[in-house]
Amino acid sequence: MIARSSKANNFQQEEACLAHIDEFPNGQCLPLPDGISESALFSFLRSVCAVGEPSPEVVQRYCEDHFNRIVFTYGLIKGLKGKCLELGSAPYFITMLLKQFTDLELVLANYFGQRYAGIYRENAERVCPLEISFENPRNHMKEYIKTEFYQFNVESDMYPFSDSEFDVVLFCELIEHMQMDPIYALMEMKRVLKPNGVLILTTPNANRIENIIRMISGSNIYDHYSGYGPYGRHNREYNVHELMTLLEYCGFSIDSISAIDTTNVSAWEDPIIKQLEPLLGEKEHSLGKQIFIRAKNTKEARRKRPAFLYANYLPEELENFKLPEKEDVINEPSIAFIGDWHDLELWNSTPTRWIGPDASLHIYSEQNRSTKFCFKVLSFYSQRNLEVRFGEALIAKYEVPTSFINVCEAINLSAGANELRLHVREGCERPCDKPELKNTDSRCLSLAIQEVTFS
Repeated sequence: MIARSSKANNFQQEEACLAHIDEFPNGQCLPLPDGISESALFSFLRSVCAVGEPSPEVVQRYCEDHFNRIVFTYGLIKGLKGKCLELGSAPYFITMLLKQFTDLELVLANYFGQRYAGIYRENAERVCPLEISFENPRNHMKEYIKTEFYQFNVESDMYPFSDSEFDVVLFCELIEHMQMDPIYALMEMKRVLKPNGVLILTTPNANRIENIIRMISGSNIYDHYSGYGPYGRHNREYNVHELMTLLEYCGFSIDSISAIDTTNVSAWEDPIIKQLEPLLGEKEHSLGKQIFIRAKNTKEARRKRPAFLYANYLPEELENFKLPEKEDVINEPSIAFIGDWHDLELWNSTPTRWIGPDASLHIYSEQNRSTKFCFKVLSFYSQRNLEVRFGEALIAKYEVPTSFINVCEAINLSAGANELRLHVREGCERPCDKPELKNTDSRCLSLAIQEVTFS
């Protein structure tokens, strides 16, 4: 389920919020640990600091700015058990929440370039000592814990862990910092997760209301260059649909996904947004400031890189896995094109795509539901036979002429990922191979598709 961003009724969790928990204006409530008040938890987190941290004041300000987001993240993790890998654990706010208020066995990981290369633990590869100071939330005494973290680059290094070693992996506020290859990072997380292990991912929402306001007012939405280097800035942010598609592509099933505001100030009250609200109303569930995801490692991943996220690779390295354009043959926000879909064309102002012999639609549904799948289709040059498959089942066959016909089939979508396949038995042909056409087009064409709908 996707929780609404600024007018949500609640934040999806396994347990209801306790009655005493402070509520935000949008109806969301902080999932506090049992028996601790919001003010006590804030004081505890604000006291957390790695011993030797060169800028403790900066860390404290970060806690103040991100307190709500940190506690919402804890809400996704609360109740999980087993061995947990926390990637990008610094500045250790979530680390300490989990150490104090869960039974998880924590393993920490960071990447600071060569900054820590000289202090690895003796006889251990890429392991650094760590001491954290904090104020005990129960007796308010200053205490210290000694632990350690692994040092490696999550998008280029092989993780120094065994296959299926962890029950939980935390990938929080990291994917937006990736420079080159988030697929590699997610595939390594999948490798070290047990089957049905849980991935927790949080990240800023590229489609947040604040960005819409900035663009309309003439401001730039991109990050500044960072004194911490190329990983110190947001290199690529994501929206809800992209992350759903990316995780499904990597073999994860979404348990919950929410795009919510994590501050007390609602951007929906901005005068610019008030004017746009009639246009944005249908999308408000995906316009919150922060994306929170809990997913499970449930199935095989695809082995290439999806074309909706990667470019300028060799053709054999990419999979034709694309998201619809702004005006496309289909305007559903939770569908991706897979396989032999050619680029978008306009035929008398109508969006049209040719397909090759096999083309699929990857359909993400928030719930089990029945729908009618309809589209218009014609065949290139000569009549062809189209098979429509949903999952493994053949649901319909059509003889498609060289003029448009309408196709409609009832299907039952399952919650999560679904795949609908269009298979052309006769395959495809190239216009340039037909002398009578006098056409240099070298694409292999079978059917042209228009006006795809699910209703």
